[in-house]
Amino acid sequence: MRIKISLFIFLSVFNIVRAQEFINSPFLYEQDKYINEALLFTVIKPVDYDTLGAQDDSAKYFGFNPAIYLSNAYDVQNRQFITNSKIGVNLKFKYKALKVVFYPFYGIYRNNIFAEAIDTTGHLPHLAPVLSKLPSGFYSYLNFQGFVRYRAADFINFEIGRGRTFLGDGYRSLWLSDFSEPYTYFRSIAQIWRIKYLYQISFLADRNPQLGSGFFRKYNFTHLLSLNFFKRLNINMFETVMSAAYDDKGLHRGIELSYLNPVIFFRSVDLILGSPDNVIMGLGGSLRIFKNTRIYGQSFIDEFLIAHYLARKGYWDTKYGLQAGIKVYDLFNIRGLYFQTEANAVRPYTYSHNTMYLAYGNYYQPLAHPTGANFYEGLSIISYHRKNWFLQFKFIKQVAGVDDSLNNGKNIYLSYLSHYKETGNYITQGIRTELNYAEISFGYRYADFFTQIFATYRAVGVSRNLIIGMSVSFNAWDKRYWDWF
Repeated sequence: MRIKISLFIFLSVFNIVRAQEFINSPFLYEQDKYINEALLFTVIKPVDYDTLGAQDDSAKYFGFNPAIYLSNAYDVQNRQFITNSKIGVNLKFKYKALKVVFYPFYGIYRNNIFAEAIDTTGHLPHLAPVLSKLPSGFYSYLNFQGFVRYRAADFINFEIGRGRTFLGDGYRSLWLSDFSEPYTYFRSIAQIWRIKYLYQISFLADRNPQLGSGFFRKYNFTHLLSLNFFKRLNINMFETVMSAAYDDKGLHRGIELSYLNPVIFFRSVDLILGSPDNVIMGLGGSLRIFKNTRIYGQSFIDEFLIAHYLARKGYWDTKYGLQAGIKVYDLFNIRGLYFQTEANAVRPYTYSHNTMYLAYGNYYQPLAHPTGANFYEGLSIISYHRKNWFLQFKFIKQVAGVDDSLNNGKNIYLSYLSHYKETGNYITQGIRTELNYAEISFGYRYADFFTQIFATYRAVGVSRNLIIGMSVSFNAWDKRYWDWF
């Protein structure tokens, strides 16, 4: 169990390149600033690579461009190399209201720390299923992402594709993050005046112990209503339901058709139907307090009995999470200096359900915070970029309660029915494990070429790791468009 927990903690903070493949996170600063300053809405960041380049408003175009990413790092403590390199293409097509983007790539991956977990599940966490295992511990994989979008009117888009979605303004999302593997989805986003509404159906999968190496299907239905007030305040209401194709006895039940209604409230329908599905509801938002400063937050409840909460006895079914953070652009009036700090906390047994079929995850990877539940976390990021150069420092401190022989509430795939006590359940219960992580990166970008060097230090319990590496990428995303008429 300690190995599994270390795997999840390590993945949650080891960010050579995050979900935005081939684009380093400091360069998302300008994009993030544009979204927050101009639109103010909570950032809805579908990782579909459409927002990574300049927006082309032409009525028609076609583009077919190469993308290469080469990354190698050395783990000083374990004396081993960590490799995650990719080669792929960007295909973009647009004709009037129709837009098509495909982003397939082939990659090789090697990290001996995760080899046992990869061999067991047949999946590379966050990336894709293993295509083949190569000599010297290398794994190959094929990752296909993309979407087809149709702009039905000026105020609404319909989209079907394969990728991820990140909901929120923070470095983490407690609602829906870009941590798990890509999945197939259908999404519609409508915007009228100062109201934005997202409806998404996600088609997920998880390992089925009754089928051996097989997987069972599950569905996630998500609503996000974003409201702007006075150009500075943004309020968001979030709800999601996890519904499995199988019940807790392994019997097929299919998809719940009532959830296809895009405007209903899941909790009310859930109660009417007497459904056993996993429902999460949240409230969040952001407030601009100065010209370049924004405070933000998220909260949600997974299960909540007001009598148990007021009793202050730590009932296991008091399941919720909280986030609070602040972003400052052009800190001290220095252009390009960015600072962000954030705190997250999730109570034990949150995101879990009475059966693993309804756990809030995808391919045994959490859909929200990578750590799962039962943790406190604080993080800070400071970066500076000038022209084509950038420098970034990141620090993360986390305290989590690791499961031992008992279910202490960290692993979201364990049934909450296996909780070992009714009351006295508090964050970090179990084996109290502390994580300290620091990263420094320095890089240069010229046109479509980007390179960086980085060093990370990670300490989990008595384990220590120093990793030094370098990455080079070429991504001709905005170049070589051809008019096809």
